Amino acid sequence: IETRNVELDAAFVAAHPAATRGPHVLLEARDTGIGMDEEMRQRVFEPFVTTKAPEQGFGLGLSTVFGIVKQHGGYITVESAPGRGTAFRVYLARTESSLEAPRDADGPRPVPRGDQTILVVEDADAVRRLVHEVLRRLGYRVLVARDGAEALALSQSHTDAIDLLLTDVIMPGMDGRDLASCRATPSRRCLRTSCSRSPSRPTTSRARSPPCCEARGTAAAPPWPVDIERRSPIIGSHEILHAESPVDS
Repeated sequence: IETRNVELDAAFVAAHPAATRGPHVLLEARDTGIGMDEEMRQRVFEPFVTTKAPEQGFGLGLSTVFGIVKQHGGYITVESAPGRGTAFRVYLARTESSLEAPRDADGPRPVPRGDQTILVVEDADAVRRLVHEVLRRLGYRVLVARDGAEALALSQSHTDAIDLLLTDVIMPGMDGRDLASCRATPSRRCLRTSCSRSPSRPTTSRARSPPCCEARGTAAAPPWPVDIERRSPIIGSHEILHAESPVDS
């Protein structure tokens, strides 16, 4: 790993049109591994592109790095060849002026709490346990299910009302879209989320869903795993748990 000050000139920008001229700080990370071929090098920053086995990762690391660098107005390159290792170079615009850390004038906001019953449907064990524990600490009564079929069975055996269905979209068997649109769904209010798509978590065709399900449009869903404490205002908001009419997000 190396850092140094560099000057990006017209020749560099001509070869890398997304870069900008001027003084930059270079962060370089280089290894002596097996490297990658040109086809993989061209796609290395795409989401879900990985050479690892499905259980070893989703292929989101470098796409996340690319997004962070771009959000900061920077530029990133990759140099690699089979048997010659790989070098990533991040260029960030350099400034001589000092910067003050932003201040939150209002201070940290209290985390909204609740006492409603939420049914969490998530097939990933670690995510399901995390969501259950955090929501429980925020005061909610939490039921958990591994998939849509288990959620329907649980809702039929649960005698009290379920105030919110919090379901992952991509699950084996009955997925979150079908569960949310099912006439037998346990709650009129539903918050659908989207976990990382990977080969180990395929989306199931609607043709395999129970006949109680009716296909309908799906709104854009926020990703998770997430900071549930930041999402709790959504769960406890007027639009979700206190809406006069059903809300489906």
